[in-house]
Amino acid sequence: MCLLCENDPHTVMETLEAAFADNEAPAAPMNCEDGRATVVLLIEGEELVPERVPSVTPTGRPTTRKLSQTDRNKFYLS
Repeated sequence: MCLLCENDPHTVMETLEAAFADNEAPAAPMNCEDGRATVVLLIEGEELVPERVPSVTPTGRPTTRKLSQTDRNKFYLS
């Protein structure tokens, strides 16, 4: 199996750096452990926070759900 699929921290961090290299908003991967990665994004303006986010239906199907204004504000501030 490939190192990325095995969540090798060094490989995950390098892959994330490459993936975010051409983004309009500056982003930097900070950590990778236990199968999770932390990425810091610098965004200017609340309008850049999406109105919809990925979600799952009660039956397990992928979908999107609309964020409330409160959740959008919390997301922006975090």
